[in-house]
Amino acid sequence: MVTPPIRLAHCWVVAACLSGSIPAWATELDMHDMQSLSQQLKSNALSLDDQVLIDGTRKRAQERADQDTAWIGDIQKKRQEQVAELIRNGALPIGGSSGEQTGNGKPFPNRAVEQGPVTYVLVSWSMPRTELLEIMDRMQGQNAAVVFRGIPKSTTMLDALEQMNSLTVESKSEVSVLIDPFLFQRTNTDVVPTVVKEEDQKLIAKVSGLSTTDYLEQALSEGKSGDLGVRGPTLSILEPDFMSLVQERIEKLDFEEMKTKALARYWKNKKLEILPTATEHDVRHVDASVILPSDITSPNGDVVARAGSINPLKLRKFTQRVVFIDATSSWQVEFAKNQVEQFKSKQRVTVITTNVDADDGWSTFGKTSDYIGARIGLLDEGLKNRFQIQKIPSVLTANDSDFIVEEFPEASAEGAQL
Repeated sequence: MVTPPIRLAHCWVVAACLSGSIPAWATELDMHDMQSLSQQLKSNALSLDDQVLIDGTRKRAQERADQDTAWIGDIQKKRQEQVAELIRNGALPIGGSSGEQTGNGKPFPNRAVEQGPVTYVLVSWSMPRTELLEIMDRMQGQNAAVVFRGIPKSTTMLDALEQMNSLTVESKSEVSVLIDPFLFQRTNTDVVPTVVKEEDQKLIAKVSGLSTTDYLEQALSEGKSGDLGVRGPTLSILEPDFMSLVQERIEKLDFEEMKTKALARYWKNKKLEILPTATEHDVRHVDASVILPSDITSPNGDVVARAGSINPLKLRKFTQRVVFIDATSSWQVEFAKNQVEQFKSKQRVTVITTNVDADDGWSTFGKTSDYIGARIGLLDEGLKNRFQIQKIPSVLTANDSDFIVEEFPEASAEGAQL
């Protein structure tokens, strides 16, 4: 029985991909038009080489994983600068307060406060919550912000942000609450509370041991500036420098273990197209025709293919031999090996598996490829449906008009050929 043609929006590329070359009737297009049209239609093309087969060998998977590791190593070196930039740009709901310098030497826009002199009260969670709330209330209406150096070691970022937000909610204050380790670094602040006044990252004055601005403003009115010393009781800062904490947490990550787990996890999440084993010999013809709902035109308006039914096999022969097996079955692997040995001198033989080892899927590709002497692909739903692959092992070939699917039971598999 011959199956009916399928409907495909764009199909001239089908013929090209089946044979690995451009159909003869398409050669009148110049190369620029062909490249543009190929890009436009490729997503709908049928290609055993480019769209269906995957190279699943462990060697290639390991190479990709090694590339990921190298990339992660590079990221690890750059992470501190990247997080710093996020903070400075206000991309995270932390920092962005101190106008850290950009590459051109100009400070980032101050997103938390208005332009001009800014007052910062540097605080820590080592301070009583009541005092923090009083500071929030006291700074209301001023061009000011309350700033932490980081988050406690045992606290997640989300929890820290929630705690900071709770200060705003409880105090009903519009004063910004920020995390900005750069401000602490720039002003050499290692105790709290400390009141700092800056403009464009330049220190105007700072005083420690006080959480009000009265003393600082009085000193400024008297012509004093710079570090005004400690004028009251202070506490040590509970939180480590945020950037140091980020670096510490990155250094604790075991990237090799993460890579190994990612590779192992792949096959537990991968959907496999498991098919039943053939119990009798059967041959089916599958109509290769596709239906174009509308004309296909090139970028310059020429009609490449008219709407209607078209058979790509009439345009270009399908010369491949595709063997579908379950690579976890020893006799089916032997069948594939025999197919490769018998036909590799006459045509290209591709082997596709429906199944892999549950514990280490990558080993299935590596061991089987080495044994049979051919690359192994993994069956996906699109390929299965297009060629009506129903049982395994099966061999796909084609004549001038149809695809031919032949199923082999174990008893007749040895030495089987078309």
